[in-house]
Amino acid sequence: MNDMNDTNNQINSNNIIIKIESFLQTTKITSNSQFGNLIKELITNFGKEYLFKLFESNLQQKIFVYIRHAESVKNEKKKLGIYHKENIIENYDPIITQKGKEECIKALDKLNEIKINFDIVYISPLSRAIQTFAELKQSNYFTNKNNNYIISPLIRETLKNSTQVGSRLSQLRTIYNNLELNFDYIIKEKWWNFEKIENEDVNQIENIIGETEPDVLLRVRIFLIWCVLRKESNICIIAHSNIYCLLTSQREHKLKNAEVELLKNEGLLENIKSILQ
Repeated sequence: MNDMNDTNNQINSNNIIIKIESFLQTTKITSNSQFGNLIKELITNFGKEYLFKLFESNLQQKIFVYIRHAESVKNEKKKLGIYHKENIIENYDPIITQKGKEECIKALDKLNEIKINFDIVYISPLSRAIQTFAELKQSNYFTNKNNNYIISPLIRETLKNSTQVGSRLSQLRTIYNNLELNFDYIIKEKWWNFEKIENEDVNQIENIIGETEPDVLLRVRIFLIWCVLRKESNICIIAHSNIYCLLTSQREHKLKNAEVELLKNEGLLENIKSILQ
């Protein structure tokens, strides 16, 4: 009986993954509410109690390591008191600093302590996260199996100001073409905005439509469902402090730049429980 249940659970997990990945790779997302509708559809099809048990069972087989991006030019300017939020091209997609690269060396020391070989790495499309990964990739804990260095807009920073405007998909492919990154889950050039943008000139000011925290929480929860139900066991996430807070429901705990944290599965399960309320 248990074998049959395990088989059914695996089939259902695969069906949910197919549904989510089809949504991410084909849907023209125009609103965060579409993530909420996807969650409602899963609940309708499988039921809250069954989904919770499925997530709980899968989560027992997972190890999550979260790494915040290293210090960026924006972080440096804020510390110096010279950062301004104007919507100017110079603020877009800030890169990491020399100090950020040094922080990555300390992050490597932490990875050497926990000694986890990652099956998959999810990375925010913002350059400060990708460059952090590039600095850490030298370790033996990152091995690209089955195109599993995944760039995911689900874990991009909350869009509030110009530093959350990223580089276009074509630019990312060119700039980081030596990192073996999987861009399959970005389906539009301007992935940081959901609405259709008419302006195609790279050198023009972008129209920034800000997100609310409840909006961002919806896409973070889809990301969590996706991670938990996929087959990979050892999971690394390289993203942002606010995404960490929403993922773990630890609103008061802010990660430092390049800080490495082994996530508690109990906190992730509580987040999943709140999805199904």
